[in-house]
Amino acid sequence: MTDESNLHSAARLAGAFMFVGVGLLILAVAGLAWASFAPLNHGEETTRAVADERVSKMPDTSVELKDLLWKMAGNYLIRPAQVTAAVKDSGAAASLAKKLKLEGIVEMGGELCAYIRINKSSRKVVVNDTILEFVVAKIEPGKVTLDLDGVRVKLEH
Repeated sequence: MTDESNLHSAARLAGAFMFVGVGLLILAVAGLAWASFAPLNHGEETTRAVADERVSKMPDTSVELKDLLWKMAGNYLIRPAQVTAAVKDSGAAASLAKKLKLEGIVEMGGELCAYIRINKSSRKVVVNDTILEFVVAKIEPGKVTLDLDGVRVKLEH
C-alpha cells in the first residue's frame, strides 16, 4: 500500500468516527432535554401517598388550645420546657426591698391598688407597675408581691 492510500483510509476512518461522535452527542443532548422538561407523572396514588407521609392530619379542632399544643408537642419537636431556669439572687432585691414599706391596700375601680412608701414619699401602684427596679407581680389583701429579675419579694402590712 502506498502512503497516499493509507492517508486516504485514515481520513475516511476519522470522518466516520466524527459522524458517530456527533450523532451520539445529539442523542445525549436530546435525552437531557427530554429528562429536564418532560413532566414526571408517577400516578395519583403515589403522589397522594407521599403527601400523606409528609403532612400529618390536623388534630380535632374542637379541643382546647392547650390540649392541642400538647398533642402537637408529642408529634413534632415543639416541647414544653422541662425545667424552669434557675434564678440567681445577687442580694439586690433584698437591699432594695428594705427601702420600701407597704402602707395600705385599697380597691379602686374594681382592682386592688397598693400604697408603698419609698423613703419619705408614698406612691400608688397596681399590678405590672414598676417601683424602684421591681415590677409589681401581685396585689392581695394585706400583701404585695414584687419581682426583680425573677427574684420575688413580699411586702406585708
